[in-house]
Amino acid sequence: MEATVQLPEALVSRLERLAEQEGASISGLIQRLVADHEQRARPVASRKRDARLPLIDKEKTGVVLPVTGADLDEMFACEDRSF
Repeated sequence: MEATVQLPEALVSRLERLAEQEGASISGLIQRLVADHEQRARPVASRKRDARLPLIDKEKTGVVLPVTGADLDEMFACEDRSF
C-alpha cells in the first residue's frame, strides 16, 4: 500500500537528518517507522505466546498447597508483619 502525505518542511528536514545518520533513504526510514508502529500497535492477545505448562516441574517445587482466605486473614493479622 502506498500513500502520499504532505509533511511540513521542518519535519522533512529532520527526517532527512535521521535517514542520513542511519544510512537509509527517507522512504526506507519511514517504512521502518511505520512497521515498528504497526508492530507495537498490534493487540497483545494477537501476539504468539508459547509456554509449556507447568512452568516449574513439581519435582522441583514439591506440593504447593492452595492459599485460602483464612490463610490471608491470619497473615495480615500478624502484629510483627514479618511475612
